[in-house]
Amino acid sequence: MLAAGVVDTIDPQPESVDAVRGRIEKLLAGIPEDRLIVTADAGMRGLAADAAEAKTRALVEAAAAF
Repeated sequence: MLAAGVVDTIDPQPESVDAVRGRIEKLLAGIPEDRLIVTADAGMRGLAADAAEAKTRALVEAAAAF
């Protein structure tokens, strides 16, 4: 199993779903889908609630494509 951070928790700007999907696709080139867990690269405690929510939504939407 590999847990990989695919959203940046330092930058408050939310990633696009396409950007997150692209990161996931790169990871899947080297690891089977059933062995990959996608997550944020760290905790979102330092982000404003709206930024954390937007990043989480992008992560969920991107992961749903796989």
